[in-house]
Amino acid sequence: MDDFFGYALIGFIPLSLAALLLPGGFGTVFFLSIICTAGVSLVIWVPLSYLLGLLLVNVFELIFRRTFEVPQRPDLAARRREVLRQFLQEACRQGMERDTATTLLRSNGWAESDIAWAFSMPGGWWTEA
Repeated sequence: MDDFFGYALIGFIPLSLAALLLPGGFGTVFFLSIICTAGVSLVIWVPLSYLLGLLLVNVFELIFRRTFEVPQRPDLAARRREVLRQFLQEACRQGMERDTATTLLRSNGWAESDIAWAFSMPGGWWTEA
């Protein structure tokens, strides 16, 4: 709610209830100040109601706001290929033969296209043992 009178109305409700329910004559002072000054005291009460309404709305939004951060769609192909690249680099470093690495990858569900991509990577990091 972005308008002044909406916030003032929201703030006036609890302010009026407080005036009625609080002991000690606050309610009498509140209502008599409006009646006896022919509404001039509203110069005080309306801005006070507005500030109270603004505060209540902001606290309510803070408490009950549900924010969800939508995660970016992960690039699964890039992640999968990075895992594959790391595996093959380590296999190469340990001296594993290309056919053995290919067989291991196939037996663990890797797609032929991923395996072919990994062995065709530029840079020549795979060397036959």
